[in-house]
Order: sequence, then structure tokens, then C-alpha cells
Amino acid sequence: MATVKLTNVKKIYGKNVVAVNDFNLEIADKEFVVFVGPSGCGKSTTLRMIAGLEDITEGTVEIGDKVVNDLQPKDRNIAMVFQNYALYPHLTVYENMAFALRLLRVPQQIEQKDGSVKTVYSKLSQDEIYKRVTEAAEILGISDLLLRRPRELSGGQRQRVAIGRAMVRDSQVFLMDEPLSNLDAKLRNQMRAEIILLRKKIDTTFIYVTHDQTEAMTLGDRIVIMKDGYIQQVGTPAEVFDMPSNLFVAEFIGAPKMNIVEAELTREGENYFVTVFGVKLPVDGEKGEALCNKQAEEQKILLGVRPEHMTLTNRSNPCAIPCTIQVIEMMGSELHLHVLAPDGTPLIVRVPTVQLTTQQVAGLVAGARIYVTFRGKVMHFFHKETQFNLLSEQTSQSVKSESDSHSQWYHN
Repeated sequence: MATVKLTNVKKIYGKNVVAVNDFNLEIADKEFVVFVGPSGCGKSTTLRMIAGLEDITEGTVEIGDKVVNDLQPKDRNIAMVFQNYALYPHLTVYENMAFALRLLRVPQQIEQKDGSVKTVYSKLSQDEIYKRVTEAAEILGISDLLLRRPRELSGGQRQRVAIGRAMVRDSQVFLMDEPLSNLDAKLRNQMRAEIILLRKKIDTTFIYVTHDQTEAMTLGDRIVIMKDGYIQQVGTPAEVFDMPSNLFVAEFIGAPKMNIVEAELTREGENYFVTVFGVKLPVDGEKGEALCNKQAEEQKILLGVRPEHMTLTNRSNPCAIPCTIQVIEMMGSELHLHVLAPDGTPLIVRVPTVQLTTQQVAGLVAGARIYVTFRGKVMHFFHKETQFNLLSEQTSQSVKSESDSHSQWYHN
């Protein structure tokens, strides 16, 4: 087990293509960290630099307090699971998992006649290889597949073999590069749960790369959100969801993405208000206190509200915002209502179906008028120019930016 530290890491392809820029991160021993971001953000490149598969243009990578910039991948004591499995098609599952162990050389201390100790490197015994492979196979539930070849396996089974091949090495750091992206949705959900259980069993340092924010939120102790080669925010799943550092993080984390609208932040004494679509909403609770503590100035802002935090209400509510339904997505346990605000701004409202009667559901049709509202405690406030969260404690050094009640409602 080991810590991993990246200091001022930079990767440039050719003369001017910057894939990763000023990447600084410390990963604790046995921590599960997820790199997440859109395609081309630099997450896989960063993982490959840790693994030694990509040269580092600038900066240092340390594994277990040892700088590994100039070490070959085989000398870094890491294991990696690739997106495409990379199994040998002509070998059985057992042989695929045992392949790296047969190449492995382990140090042994041998006492010489003169009393000195000499370190020699020798191969693992066949018994030790068999022990490691069968133990990993049992943990992954593939013991009955050891004599099959990859072509005889399903996608999920091949992924388990790829994970098992990495497990048997007993490495300091476990690297996973989008290991579930080739699986269908149902199997991806199943494998996500299995990786959580696997983490508890092997208890090592994990670095996991994905473009799927759901995987990031469910798997990681901490999440590193990247864009255009820069770190946007580092935090626990709860931190990046409840307090996104900037507009990009706010829209990237959460499905459907956060609603962003133009609004005006005003203050009356110690109380703050947001005026949006001509409706004045009080900023109550912790958000109001936080704005007061920071002495936030009155200004035009970008207001963020997640679809699940917008609730249906009735037209008599002074905080009601009239909207017109455009599209309805039936998701089973909830409805995703795509609506237009009074000024034509598109919004998404998530409505749990368990809260609605059959008659109310029937009233939700395209073209219908509904009324929505939201509380101050679910609001997110972003500076209109910098796009930073007005309440975020994230420093500009590690962030780069491009410049509850459920009331009755009535269909009208």
C-alpha cells in the first residue's frame, strides 16, 4: 500500500498541445480517488503518467514517497485495468491471470557464509502462482471459469478476469481506466457494486478514471473533476454535489444537470433575496447565513437549482413560478418535466410519482401550465463573469474557469 503525490505535473504533446497542466494532488494510503471529466480533459493521460505509460513533461510523481518519473512501469509496483480488457485470446482465464506472475521477480534475502546478506531476485513458485490466482478468482466469483478462453466469456466476466489479473500482483496502487465503459447499463450497475465490495476485500490505494459522474459519486472517497487539463475541484461526493466550486462542476455533477438561470441577488438588512422570472424568493437557512457572513454584494448572478430541488406548488403561492410543459420523460419512479419559464428559459423539474395521484399524473401533458418553486437552501450562486461559486472556499490556485416542502399544485 502507498500514498501517491503529483506535484506540478504537466503533459505536452508535440510543441503546444497541453493535455494536463499544473496538476497537484495528494492521495492517501488506501484511499479511493476518482478522476472524472468529459472526453479530452486529461484524466486518462494523468493516470497513464502515474503508471509510467506516458512521459511527464514537467513535475514529479511520487508513489510511496519515492519519485518514479524515470522508473519503468514494471518497476513502479502498480497494477492497471484497461478499458478494453487486453486479455490474451489464446490463453485460458487461469493463464491470463498467471501470466504476469510468471514474469515477476521477487527479492529474497540470502545469508552468505561470511554473515553478510545478499538480495537475489527469483521467480514465484508454481504453488504460489496457483494460490494467488485461485484466491483472486474466488473473490471475483470466476473460479468456475479458469479453464475457459476469453471468447467464451461475457463482457462482465472478461472484466472480472482483467481485474483479477491486476489483483494477483499484490501491488501498491491499483489503477483503473474506464473499466466499465464497454458494458451495458444493467451490467455496469452490477459491476459498480462489485468494485465497491472488491475495494473492501483488497484494501489498497485505488485511482479510477471515468467520464460517468454516477460512477464517480458512488465509488470515490474523493472526486477530482477535470476540464481542459486543469483540476476544477477536488472533494468528497457530498462536497462537489452540495458546494460546486464553479459553474462547470455544478452542471457536470448531477443528472439531469443543474438548471442555470440569470437572476438578481439583493439584500435587505441581514436578509438576502433572489429575483428570478419576476418572482422574489428569500434566501433562507444556511445559504442566507453564508451570504451574510461573506457580506456578499448585491449583483446580477447566475442562479443554479437542481431539478430534484424544484417542487410543484399552487398558483396562490407568492413564490410560485409559472411554467409551460414542453416534454415529459417517464422514468418509472419519477417524471422529468422539461418546461419553459415565463421568459422562455428551458428548465427541468424532477417529480417523484409517489407524491402524485393518478389524476394529477394525467394532468401533466405537453402544453399544460404548472407552478414551481424552490427554497433558498437549495440555491447555488455563481458570479456572472468568473462563474465561481460565491460561497465556495475553493481557491483560485486549484480551480480554472473560462473567463423542501412538497405543496399541492394545480393544473391550470
